Amino acid sequence: MVIVFFFFQAEDGIRDAQESRGLGDVYKRQAQAEEIRKEITDAEQELKQADDRISELEQELQVVSESYKNERERRMLMLSKVRSMVNGLYESIARKISATMQEDVVEDAEGCLRIITEISREREAECRQWEKYCREAGAIVQLKESRAAELRLESEK
Repeated sequence: MVIVFFFFQAEDGIRDAQESRGLGDVYKRQAQAEEIRKEITDAEQELKQADDRISELEQELQVVSESYKNERERRMLMLSKVRSMVNGLYESIARKISATMQEDVVEDAEGCLRIITEISREREAECRQWEKYCREAGAIVQLKESRAAELRLESEK
């Protein structure tokens, strides 16, 4: 006894039977597809707005950067002018000190400041001495005036 089995392979056109879902499912899928398309469109618009805002911010950054660069250059120029003025002042002070003290020209700023400080102290001491003399002279004048007033009173009696 011979038993023979035949196996058939399904062709592309032959599938398992699917239950028909009806038109309701088709409409549901279309509605879902519309919602997804709308979400994609909204997301694309948000991305475009974000890109536009990024472009605006980049332009603002460029303006601020240029402004900063210009301000920095202006300040550097001012600093250069101030340094030049200070150096000129040091040179002028050094020449004046050298002329008044009849010494060699002082080259560095610290030397100039040291000499100026010494001269200032000497001048302050002289001013204090003159103030003392003025006070003493004022006291002498007051004594003489009071003595003169006493003498006038005595002569009137």
